[in-house]
Amino acid sequence: MKIRWLLLLGVASLIVVFAGLLTAVYLAGAKILDTEETIAHARAVIEKVRALQAGILDLEADGTTFAMVGGKPLLEHLKSDPDAIEIECAAIRQLVSDDPEERAKIDRLEEQYRDWLQTQIQPLTALRQKVDDGTLPFERVIEFMNSSRDVRSVSAMRNSLREIEREELLHLGRHRAAFVHFTNLTRNGIIFGGGAGIMLGLLIAFWTGRKVAGPLEELASYAGRVRAGNYSPGPKIKRKDEIGTLADALQSMVTTLVDHIALRTRQTELLEKTAAELRAEMARRDELQLRLQERSAELQNANEELRRLPSRLITAQEEERRRLSSELHDSVGQVLIASKVRIEYILDRLQTGRGEEATQAAEQFIPTLQRSIDETRAICMGLRPKVLEDFGVIAALIWYRDEMMQLHPARHIELHIGIKEAEIPNDLVVPIFRIAQEALNNTYQHSNAEWVDVRLSGDGASIKLIISDDGKGMDLNQVLKSAACRSLGLIGMRERAELTGGHLTIESARGAGTTVRVTWRIDETETRDHPSA
Repeated sequence: MKIRWLLLLGVASLIVVFAGLLTAVYLAGAKILDTEETIAHARAVIEKVRALQAGILDLEADGTTFAMVGGKPLLEHLKSDPDAIEIECAAIRQLVSDDPEERAKIDRLEEQYRDWLQTQIQPLTALRQKVDDGTLPFERVIEFMNSSRDVRSVSAMRNSLREIEREELLHLGRHRAAFVHFTNLTRNGIIFGGGAGIMLGLLIAFWTGRKVAGPLEELASYAGRVRAGNYSPGPKIKRKDEIGTLADALQSMVTTLVDHIALRTRQTELLEKTAAELRAEMARRDELQLRLQERSAELQNANEELRRLPSRLITAQEEERRRLSSELHDSVGQVLIASKVRIEYILDRLQTGRGEEATQAAEQFIPTLQRSIDETRAICMGLRPKVLEDFGVIAALIWYRDEMMQLHPARHIELHIGIKEAEIPNDLVVPIFRIAQEALNNTYQHSNAEWVDVRLSGDGASIKLIISDDGKGMDLNQVLKSAACRSLGLIGMRERAELTGGHLTIESARGAGTTVRVTWRIDETETRDHPSA
């Protein structure tokens, strides 16, 4: 059964019962004491007070609903409520204009109402409009509602209205008491009718309480839990009346709120994750930019080196030609001149019949020719050893080791080979030999080393050449800045290594010897043709 029909039935029953009672009282007392005007006045005040109470309740409900739901229709209705309340207050003021105490109460009520309107309703309306405009989050409205003194303000106004109503009721009661003694004849009827009305009212109140008050209390308790942050399922109210509709709407609202909170949580997590990824990406971009700057600087340096390389190559060629010319002039040239002079001397002795002197001169000249032959062999060995072309770099290193030890018997060279000739690419044969040759020459000419260790090894992915000595060492920082860097061949060795894809490092200190390390990265599938013996 619909609640409105239940309430209408109860109200109709009460109206019928109390209409008869009021009619009897009215007929008995109104004509005798002529109190119709006083009763009408009191009733008018009571009706206005109750209308004012209803207006305040409507304004409170409209404000709360607009704060939760929003919308222009509710806003327009909310703006019209204060006008109606002002009209009701003016009507009550006019009715009680002859009573100073009640006028004072009306003044206090209007002051409480204006304070409530300015501090609660108007700010709440402004907050909700900002929420609808998208300039304020909905949580600010909830915070304002939770922190407001709306309940205290409404309670104060209700108390003021109750005082006015109570005074009017007392005033009405005093006038009614005057004609009580005139109602003795109708007492039995009134008591019977009143008892029946009371019993009917109690039955209706009991039935309405069970049907309405209980579920409403459950819904109010559930609303309190939701407001406290507990979104667990609410009471299961299976009804087809307004309360059932209200329960379903409240549960749907809570479900929507939970989904909205979950969505906001996921969005927040996604935003935080996106922000973290963005920060990481920015850090990676900064790192890549720094690497790019470093690579640009390296590329610029490499370009500078490439631009200087042709001039250095030409300079190296000229120096090599001067060196070769000087060696040929100092050794072969001098020996040829001496040979010419010696041959002329021998021919002169032979022509004059002094054969013994010619023979003796020829025998003395043989060591000079042998030295010239040795020096010529050394020059050829320095230019391009034939063993390097015929047998490869390993055989060339062994041969050069033996030649160096013959030239310098007091010094020892240890040679350790950890790679096969077939594993060495063709384009690395000459660089390996030339770097080893230059390093060994520096060792014997400048370091005064007695022991030299030469190691050539490979692991399929790289080839390493290491030449170490126990000589006097050098200050690398000072040497690299001086002209001695070129005389020692350090620039040439580094350029040979870098032009063939290698990396050369030099470790040295005064009194601690010198170590030259060269590493070439190679392709495991790279092969080359090797000369046969």
